[in-house]
Amino acid sequence: MDNVDEEYDRFVHHLRDSAKGAESLKTTKRRLSRETLELIRQRGAARASGNYQLTSELAKLCRATIKEDLKERRAEVLDEPPNEKRIGSLIQSEIKQLRRREEELYESRAQLGLPTLENDNPVRPHAQITGRESDDTACKQQAFLCGRVLCSGLSKENRANRAVDHEYCGTVPMLPTDASSAAADCGRPVASGSRAKLATIAQCSLARSEELLSVGKYAVDHQSSYSQ
Repeated sequence: MDNVDEEYDRFVHHLRDSAKGAESLKTTKRRLSRETLELIRQRGAARASGNYQLTSELAKLCRATIKEDLKERRAEVLDEPPNEKRIGSLIQSEIKQLRRREEELYESRAQLGLPTLENDNPVRPHAQITGRESDDTACKQQAFLCGRVLCSGLSKENRANRAVDHEYCGTVPMLPTDASSAAADCGRPVASGSRAKLATIAQCSLARSEELLSVGKYAVDHQSSYSQ
């Protein structure tokens, strides 16, 4: 009989400690309102006192209020502006994809025996953007790489002829000179302080893409002369 009383006392203390812990948690306070936390505390006290009918009623109220609080919290999160860290991770993933396409372009040039352009060094494949790097630097790298991968189709078979086809050349996407349009083509928002710089970068990328297109024409001529 003494063991049963001891176990009951432990259970009561555990419920009280759980209610206090739930009330003091920072994450719980951010997600749940004070009324919901008060209902949780009352439910723990009613359960500890042995009033199971009141405990059941309070449990129903707690479930309903928790659902409402979570709905409100979800709506607040959706209305919040995008997080800078989340935008930075998206920029890093996009630049990694562009670097992979850059490596494919250089491999295709090596296979076709194309000449290396002046000041044309491959991007370091293992280079990563640190958290302290400015948003302008990421914007420059992305716009630069977007202008360089327009001829990456040379790395796949049966794409060299399409690169210089008249129909295909009319639909080759070129980078616009407008800063907002250039950033939209790259797939990311533009920072307010980097619009003027990005416009200049987009113009340089446009000239760079035209140079790469001429390289694609040279590749097709080289292949046709080799086949003959």
